[in-house]
Amino acid sequence: MRSTLLHTLYKKLHVAIYGCCAIILLTACSGNSGSSPTVADDSTPAADQTSDSMLNDGNEVASVIPSQPETPTAINQPVQSIDSGQSIDSVQLTETVQNTETSQSEEPTQASEDQPVSATTTDGDSAASSDTTDSIPLDVVEVTVDIIVPAYQSNALQVRVVWGDKDLQAAWVGDEMWTLADNFPVNTEHALTVWFYDNNGGTTLGTAEQTLATDNNSTQIVTVNANDFDTERWDDDSDSVSNLEELRVGTDPFESNALTTTPDLQDAYFTPYSGWSASAAEYYESNIRELDFPVDINTTDFIDRLPFTSETTVTTIALSETGNGTYSETYDFFIALDMPFNETSVATRSSDKTTVSWSGTDSFYGSNRYYGAAEHLFETVNTIKGNTLIQQGNGTLVLKRHASDNTGNTLNYNYNLVLDLDSINDENTCKILYGSSYHSFDNTIDDTGLAESTIVRDVTDEYWYWEDTSAGETTSGKAIEREDRLYCDYKFNTTR
Repeated sequence: MRSTLLHTLYKKLHVAIYGCCAIILLTACSGNSGSSPTVADDSTPAADQTSDSMLNDGNEVASVIPSQPETPTAINQPVQSIDSGQSIDSVQLTETVQNTETSQSEEPTQASEDQPVSATTTDGDSAASSDTTDSIPLDVVEVTVDIIVPAYQSNALQVRVVWGDKDLQAAWVGDEMWTLADNFPVNTEHALTVWFYDNNGGTTLGTAEQTLATDNNSTQIVTVNANDFDTERWDDDSDSVSNLEELRVGTDPFESNALTTTPDLQDAYFTPYSGWSASAAEYYESNIRELDFPVDINTTDFIDRLPFTSETTVTTIALSETGNGTYSETYDFFIALDMPFNETSVATRSSDKTTVSWSGTDSFYGSNRYYGAAEHLFETVNTIKGNTLIQQGNGTLVLKRHASDNTGNTLNYNYNLVLDLDSINDENTCKILYGSSYHSFDNTIDDTGLAESTIVRDVTDEYWYWEDTSAGETTSGKAIEREDRLYCDYKFNTTR
């Protein structure tokens, strides 16, 4: 009954404040707020003497609650009338009780229908129970970082991404493309730094920096391009030439004064020996360009100028419907009172919708040329990509004074270039946009030593950077464009 509940609460309060010089008054008014206060006790009737509201009279002594060793629990909620169903919302009961004492209450306090039911989250905030699941954001967001690094070829490249306390290694995708994906904390901002290394992290080639602020979505994509990288600041030998540039031209980035001073800008630069590296595929491809696949040709051409000279050419071409097969040719030239001249060329062609490859051997001997014999091994791969042609290749050419000589001059070369197909001319050659090429010529016949030539242009560079070394002297410079053009009219399986 209600009188019993109030009496029990009063007794607990009386015991709690005994000896602390505090008085708690519980005033009951039976319909007249001006009537004398009545202290509830065991003699108070349960229904008839229960007032509609209970107030702390401002003229009386204020209640004082002594300090307790445990955290107090404040009860400040409307108490429902048990017998009438009416809310006594004008009564404020302030009670310091232990959790075990509260559990002994005969009737639990009922929450008002107008008061929302709350749930406490892990950070102490209160949230409506119906929205608890939907309102809590994800703890992490999956961030994908797609990276395109400056052009440089090495088997020891490494790309790392640093963000906050994360230090992650990217995976190589192909060409200059790298990527990584990892879980990052949501709604967090840090500087994102991408490190581009050679020598498995031993040589810094460049860095790209930007600010990454994660959101609370499930995924997020970050893109880093080649022109975002700062490569000039990374110059370990402090010779004003970056580590990346020195490695491109074959010098030591840790050895000071590796390159000579760069002279004034040139309009154009011609790469020595480029004709040898370009002529191999150019010869074969131009001869089959107008043919319809499949091709099966076996011819012999003889030009009779006897008794002075004669020429014999035997050509065999066997290509499938997809353009794969072989091309061989033998040329014999006879001249009276002189050595004959013989040249043999054998090459293999492979192709698909976007790529044409040639590999083979060219050789000659005889005649009264300066070189009496030569052998050329070559390989080239040409890939179409949009309005550009990516041309890669390498080869070795050995030149001898006489076919019986054991030694001769040696030319080695390799190249990785991008050509502009829109610049094709009547000779079916295209302008070189960017890339790198290297040639070395070791002249053992005349004992003039090794001569080297390197020219490099990154996709983000304004100029071509070249370096020539001959007889122990090195010169270098920069040019607006390359003077040489390369053959680019390849026959792919589909028309470009």
